[in-house]
Amino acid sequence: MEQKTADINHYYKYFKDIITQRFLKEKHLNHFLEEIRTAFSWTLKNFIHYPIYHDDGCALIFHSKKEPQKVFFGFIIFPNNLEIRTDFWGSIIRMANEIDAKCLIGPIQGSTFFPYRFISYSDGSPFFKGEYFCNSTDHDFLVSKRPEKVLHYRSGYRTSFDKIMRLSKPYFNELSNKGLEFKLHSKIDQDLFLQIFEFVQIIFKGNWSFQRVSKEEFIKFFSSEVLNPHKMMLHTLHFKGSLIGFCRYVENNDKTIICKTLGILPEYQKMGVGAAAVYQIHAEAKNHGYSKIIYALVSDSNRVKNLPQGDEIIFRKHASYEFNL
Repeated sequence: MEQKTADINHYYKYFKDIITQRFLKEKHLNHFLEEIRTAFSWTLKNFIHYPIYHDDGCALIFHSKKEPQKVFFGFIIFPNNLEIRTDFWGSIIRMANEIDAKCLIGPIQGSTFFPYRFISYSDGSPFFKGEYFCNSTDHDFLVSKRPEKVLHYRSGYRTSFDKIMRLSKPYFNELSNKGLEFKLHSKIDQDLFLQIFEFVQIIFKGNWSFQRVSKEEFIKFFSSEVLNPHKMMLHTLHFKGSLIGFCRYVENNDKTIICKTLGILPEYQKMGVGAAAVYQIHAEAKNHGYSKIIYALVSDSNRVKNLPQGDEIIFRKHASYEFNL
C-alpha cells in the first residue's frame, strides 16, 4: 500500500469521517468529536507534525521543538484489515526513523488534557463522555509489536455507595475535625477556573505525557463545562481555610456522574485527604439523585492510600505504549 500525502488541513476531516462511520451509533459521538477537534487544533499549534494516510486508516506523528527525538503518535485509526494494518504501522515506524526519533509514545492527542489511551478490555458498555473511541483489537495489535513499556488504566462504576461510604467515613470525620472542608460548585466562575488551572500545573506536571497548556487554551477546552452547569461540577478541598485540591465531574446523564479528576497538592497527599474525598463524592452524588458513579481512566498504580477497594465493577481497561527505536 502506498502512503498518501495531503494537506494537514484535510487530516481532521479524514479522521472524523472514519470515526463517524465506525462509531455512528454511539450516543456521545458529537461530544467526542468536539473534544478531538480542539485537541487537534492545539497539537498543530504546539508541535511539529507529520500526517500519515493509509487505506482505511490515518495517524499523526508529532514532537516538540525542544525534544525532537521524543515522538508521539495520536489521532490514529488503524485499518480493519490486519495485513494493511501491519503495513500501516510500518509507515509510522519509517516516518519516526526518518525524523531520527529515539522513542515513539502514544496514543496521545497532544496532552493528557485530551482523550487518549486504547481499550484493552471492555464488557461492551457504551463510551462515556471524554473517552477515546477505539476497539480492543488496536491494543492487541500494538502489544504484538512488543513495546518497551505498557501503562495500564481502568474505568469502573458503582451503583451502590453504602460500602464505600462506610469505609471512607472515618477518614472524612477525622480530617473534618482537623480543618478539612469540601465546597460543592454547580457552576464555575472565571476566578475559580484560573485557580484550578494553576493547581493542575502543580499537581499533574509529572504525569505521563503531560504537556502544559496556556490559560487561554485551558479555558477554551473546558468552556463547554462552564457554559453547561449541572448539579455536581466541582468540589474544592480546603484545609484550615486554604485551597488544597479539587475534584472535577462530568454529567454523563441525569442519573450518572463521571468522576474525572481528583487532584491534591503534593504536600497534602498521603494523609488521608483522598479517602476523605471519596466519602464526600459519594455522599453528594447520593444527595443529588445520582444512582451511578463512573471512575474514569484511573491508573492501575493509583490507589487511595489505606482504603480497601474491589467492590466496584471494572467495565473497561485501557493502555498506552512506549516503543524504543
